[in-house]
Amino acid sequence: YSFDPGGTKSIVDAIDTTDVIVDVSWEKFSGNWKAFQDDFNGKCKSGFFDHFGTVCIDSLTTMSERLINHVRGTKLKLEFDGWTNVWLTTVELVNAFLCLPCDSILIAHLDTYHEMSELRKYKLLMPGRAGSILPDLFDEVFVLEAKETSSGIGRKLITANTGYYECKTRIGKNFSLREEPDFKALRKKAGWPYTDKPRLGGQDGTSK
Repeated sequence: YSFDPGGTKSIVDAIDTTDVIVDVSWEKFSGNWKAFQDDFNGKCKSGFFDHFGTVCIDSLTTMSERLINHVRGTKLKLEFDGWTNVWLTTVELVNAFLCLPCDSILIAHLDTYHEMSELRKYKLLMPGRAGSILPDLFDEVFVLEAKETSSGIGRKLITANTGYYECKTRIGKNFSLREEPDFKALRKKAGWPYTDKPRLGGQDGTSK
């Protein structure tokens, strides 16, 4: 599920080969939150996600903005009950994703919340306390770090708490602090199954 406009531009090759199937209709989502809920719940009931190795939301931050707009309606701002509704709906949806019969990846943007003594800390960019509490629901919490190297921009996944980033892993007892951003390789390193599921419709990815 792509909520971030233009967020799929970096994976066009994987989309072209059908390694990744993307629903971009939510990038121009105008506020009908119920349509998204109905789509997700319908796919859960039909067994749609049984055929996938991984399901992803990009991003949880933008998705939550759509939910806030839905709950707020025509009001200029949310009252206490409205924020409670947003929080409970978000937790319910995240729990539903984590219970899917496949891996779940929920991407979120980061925000700073502590900058004293030059120690800047980060949390998920989410409304209210969600940015601090939601990570507790996950087995793995990684941050993608980009740094300039002699050969260009290098990207690594941070897998443990650094003081700046509150990351964690439950399966990666032998993970390094920084790992290559390859989830299949990380599953293999942790001793977990890492092979792909059969392509939908056949080996060539076409519908049959």
